[in-house]
Amino acid sequence: MDGRGKTSGLAFKLLLSAGGLLAVALLAQTVVNYRYVSENLVGQEARRAAQDRIGGVERSIRAAHATDPAAIQSVLDDFRDDVADQVASVTLLLQSDGTIVASSGAAAPSLTAEERQRFLADRSAPMAPETRAGRDVLVGAFTCRVRVAAGEAGPSGRVVAEIAIYRDSLTAPFAALRRNATVSVSAALALLVALTLIGVRSGAYVRAKQLESQMALARDVQRSLLPSAGAWPPGVDAAAACVPASSVGGDFYDVRVLSDGRVAFSIGDVAGHGLSAALLMSLLHGAIGGGAPGTLDEPPDRTAGRLNELLHAKSAGERFASVVWCDYDPGTGTLRYLNAGHPPGMLLRRDAPGAERWTRLAEGGPVLGVVRAAEYRTARLDAAEGDLLVLFSDGIVETQNRHEEFYGEGRLVEAIERCRDLPAHAISEAILSSVRTFAGGRPAADDRTLLVVRLWRTPRPDVSM
Repeated sequence: MDGRGKTSGLAFKLLLSAGGLLAVALLAQTVVNYRYVSENLVGQEARRAAQDRIGGVERSIRAAHATDPAAIQSVLDDFRDDVADQVASVTLLLQSDGTIVASSGAAAPSLTAEERQRFLADRSAPMAPETRAGRDVLVGAFTCRVRVAAGEAGPSGRVVAEIAIYRDSLTAPFAALRRNATVSVSAALALLVALTLIGVRSGAYVRAKQLESQMALARDVQRSLLPSAGAWPPGVDAAAACVPASSVGGDFYDVRVLSDGRVAFSIGDVAGHGLSAALLMSLLHGAIGGGAPGTLDEPPDRTAGRLNELLHAKSAGERFASVVWCDYDPGTGTLRYLNAGHPPGMLLRRDAPGAERWTRLAEGGPVLGVVRAAEYRTARLDAAEGDLLVLFSDGIVETQNRHEEFYGEGRLVEAIERCRDLPAHAISEAILSSVRTFAGGRPAADDRTLLVVRLWRTPRPDVSM
C-alpha cells in the first residue's frame, strides 16, 4: 500500500473512532438527561398530586362539617379508599406539637417535626423517597386548612397533612418522555453497533475495494491485449467480440499479418473464467503473438506443440485450453487450420453460384496442457472469394435458456444463414443478439467470444468493418 493508501486508512480509522465516541457520548447524555428530567418531573408531579389530594381532603372534611377527630377520621378513611391506588397514607397532625388528629393508611408518620417544618418552608423541597410494602413512595408535608375542635386529642390549632404518594402512579404522564428517550437510546446503540461492525469488517471491505480496483485494471489490460480494428488488413470485412462472464475472462482472439502476406486468425478458451483464467489467457495470447519463437510464421501443428508444452509446464496439467488457429493466403485462397480441442469453427463455402455448404473445422488434436507429448496435425482447405469464416467459443453454443436447453450449433447456423449476406460486424451483432434472446436474461455462465471473417482473394478497399 502506498503513502496515500496508508493516509486514507488512518483517516478512515480516525473517523470510525470519532463516530464511536460520539455514539457513546450520545448514549450517556440520553441516559443522564432522562434520569435528570424524569426525576425533576416526577418530583414536580408528586408535589402537584399531593397538593391536589390534600385539597380533596380539605373539601371532603368541609362538606361533611367534620370538626372533631372521630368525624375527620371517618372522612379521611373514605377519601383514601377512593385514591388507594395513588395514595399510600394520609396523616393529619397539629403543627404545634405533632399530635395526630387522624391517620389513614398502614404507615405511621415518617417525617420528623424538623423535616415537616423544612418542607413547609421551602416550596421547592423534594418529597422524601421511601419504600412501603415493596412499592416506592414519596412523602411530603402540606398545610391543611381544616378546623379541629378541642377535645380529648388536645387543643385545636393549625393542621399539617403528611401524605405518601406511590411513585409508580406518577409516571403515566411521561410516556412521551420515555418514548423520546427510547428512540434516542436505540439510535445511539444502532450507531454504535453499526460503527463496530464497520470497524470489524473495514479490513475486508478495504481489501475487497482493492481487489475490485485490481480486477478493473486487469480487465483494461485484457481488453488492450485483444487486437483492434487496425489489426485487420485494409479492406477486409471482419469483426470480433469478446464478452467475459465476469470482470475478466479466459477467452481470447488474435489477428496477425504474417511476414509473407498471409493473415493468421486464432481464438482460444482457457478452462474456467475469472482472474486465474485471465492470467493464463494472457500467457497464451502473448505466446501466440510472438512470445514463443517461430509462432504463427511456422505451421500450426508446430505452434500447437510448443504451446502444449508451455501450458503443461506452467500448470502441471491442472489447467488446459482449447484453441483454433487459421492462416489464410489471399493470393492462393489456401486456408490452413488446426483445432486443439475447441468447438469446430464454421466455413460457409460458395462452391458454385447459388450453392453453399458448411465445413466444420474439426481437425487438429487434443486440448493444450493435458498430454505433454500430444501430437497435432494441420488441415488445408481451398477457399473462394466471399466464403464466410465463423470462429466461436463454447460460451456461445453452450448458452442455456430457462428450460436448460443449449443454444447449440444448429441455432448458430440458422442465425448465420439469416444474415450471411450482411457485413461481418452485422453478422456478429446478430449472432450475439440471438444468443442473448435465447438466454432470456439469464447471466452468462461462460465467456462468449466470436470471430467473423469474410475471406477474400484480393484486397477490396470499398469494404469496411
